Amino acid sequence: MNRSQRRANKRNSGGTDPAHLEMLQTGLQHHQAGQLQQAERIYRQVLDANPDEPDANYLLGMLFNLSGDNDAAVERVTRSIKERPKFPPAHNNLGTIYEEMDRMEDAAASYRRAVRLDPSMAEAHNNLGNALKALNDFDGAVQSFRKAIKIHPDMAEAHNNLGLAYAGLGQLDDAMTAFDKAIDLAPDAAEPYVGLGHAQHLLGYLDDAIANAERAIEQRADYVDAHIVLGAALYADGDLSDAVNALQKAVALDPQSAQATAELFKASSYACDWAHLEDLSQAIDRQNTDGLARGSGVGEQPLFNVTRVADPAQNHAIAQYWSGLHNPAGVKRRRGKASSEGRITIGYLSSDFGDHAVGHLTRGLFELHDRDRFIVRAYAAYGEDGSDNVEKVKRDADGFTNLLEISHADAASQIRRDKVDILVDLNGHTHGNRLQICAQRPAPVQVTWLGFPGTTGADYIDYILTDRVVTPTDHAVHYSEAIAYLPDCYQMNGLPDTDADRTFTRADVGLPDDAVVFCSFVGAQKIEPVVFESWMRILDATPGSILWLYESNEDAAASLKREAAARSIDADRVRFGGKLPRNDHLQRLRCADIALDTWTYGGHTTTSDALRADLPVIARRGSHFASRVSSSILQTMYLESLITDSAADYEALAIKLAQDADAVQDLKSRIAQARETAPLFDATRFVAGLEDAYRQMWECHLAGDSPQLIKATVTG
Repeated sequence: MNRSQRRANKRNSGGTDPAHLEMLQTGLQHHQAGQLQQAERIYRQVLDANPDEPDANYLLGMLFNLSGDNDAAVERVTRSIKERPKFPPAHNNLGTIYEEMDRMEDAAASYRRAVRLDPSMAEAHNNLGNALKALNDFDGAVQSFRKAIKIHPDMAEAHNNLGLAYAGLGQLDDAMTAFDKAIDLAPDAAEPYVGLGHAQHLLGYLDDAIANAERAIEQRADYVDAHIVLGAALYADGDLSDAVNALQKAVALDPQSAQATAELFKASSYACDWAHLEDLSQAIDRQNTDGLARGSGVGEQPLFNVTRVADPAQNHAIAQYWSGLHNPAGVKRRRGKASSEGRITIGYLSSDFGDHAVGHLTRGLFELHDRDRFIVRAYAAYGEDGSDNVEKVKRDADGFTNLLEISHADAASQIRRDKVDILVDLNGHTHGNRLQICAQRPAPVQVTWLGFPGTTGADYIDYILTDRVVTPTDHAVHYSEAIAYLPDCYQMNGLPDTDADRTFTRADVGLPDDAVVFCSFVGAQKIEPVVFESWMRILDATPGSILWLYESNEDAAASLKREAAARSIDADRVRFGGKLPRNDHLQRLRCADIALDTWTYGGHTTTSDALRADLPVIARRGSHFASRVSSSILQTMYLESLITDSAADYEALAIKLAQDADAVQDLKSRIAQARETAPLFDATRFVAGLEDAYRQMWECHLAGDSPQLIKATVTG
């Protein structure tokens, strides 16, 4: 018996004319047997005699729902409810029809009427929870699922849904407990394994995540979400070939799945598996356009959109969609006064205070803040990694809070209790972000900075800290935040940590002494086919030269060697270096001659790292934030001559420098001098400019003004 047939059995036959009751029972038999035309004919015969007969209207509505005509279904069930308003199953089933129509507010209202009429109706509580979850009311959803479970403790579906709601709240331990219970109750159901695997992935338990995704597939081989979770976990674990295989299965099962297509593109890019990349990119563009137009959502996350597409308008639209998923209703901007003795309290929220690019770039930030004017707190979004960077933050900050096991709502409450005036989110749409905390408006002024190269698209973020190169004034229309221009480059380059324990010769890193060495230590996903082709033309024009790349993963390394050979370049001229401790890596870079930037998503930390090693970086200026960061960094180091505006100019400059060792050495000397005099590596100057931006934001807020353009300055 299908769902609509079960609904039809729940009708209340009291008060129906006996003759009509007999007809309706016959019609119901046809209905349950799938003989819909016969059932409809009988229901209409009853309605011809009595147009308001509630049973006939209700059953006809269920029939229309079964046949896919939900507009007609709503009309008929609504007419039935008008005649018999206190029949809970009708309200519950009307809610399910609304839910199928994606009318979630109406669905929730119908489910609420059902549970008011019959508080013991576990199915309606569960349905209400699903509607509230779809409306991003995860707290309300948790309450509804708990009520369903209290009534029906063995309702596996409600335990699974409770896990999903807890995950939406960021309470991943509670989510895993709920999924485990659902699995205990229904070990053959695939859904709880997927939910559990996703939560484990978020927490970094990748082996467990992979195992549970595989269990879900064992239960249901055609379960698209299971293949997506498996592929994403394999990707995170560095098993790129298996990740691509899993995601290819997901796309084959559902070519319209925007999430599967986007995840396959991401894994393929990271593996430098380019065979179907253009087709996938075009499919993602179509799915994004359709999903945004229809309001059905998109599968591509903002970070990969800015990696793939250098269009700030599209980047904004994608970011806005994802940020909107976190925005609870009724949260307003708060007013406030300076929190303590006239000082402004700054809270930094990040998952990356540790051994991460953001952690290295901001090293010394908390130490350098002026304590006469600022109180500075740190909030670790997903715990701490025990690195020296984290320990330094803990020593230097006025308060350090680990939010790993704290829900989004409780984390927001903690930030309010700490009387944070300006909350600075360092993640944006990067891995490990907790924008859900920002969405609850825990601070009167909220800012995004550094981690994500572009707008968050969030109406709960007031400002973006940026600079005039990465965000020209005519790009402001593509930002949801007010622009806060810092005096120089938006990228902080923090205080150096301990010196390297070793130096490197070319022999140490597998490079020939007599070759020109180009390098690019970016992640493999940034290496687009068009960029690699440009690199191969540079190698072809500079005989004997070497391209030295970062080995993000074995699949990418093997693929890039094959791609070089396919372009008639000896694969041995493409060399790789693996991960090293940061200071050793900076010393290793000194073995190269020239760094080559990527284009759509250029180097950020990789560019400033190269300059720390006195290595000239050739960049191509792009058309969105992610493709303009190297230009900003180079301009701040007085190295505008290394910025190009076309592929031809980029290649010509690389070839010219490769043929002029004296020019390269002169550039290295200039860079070494600029590191001492240019603003880029002056962390004290940077923090002074940052503080001026915060001061202006706070004064604007206290004056009761909306966020507005800020131009920070620094004396000296």
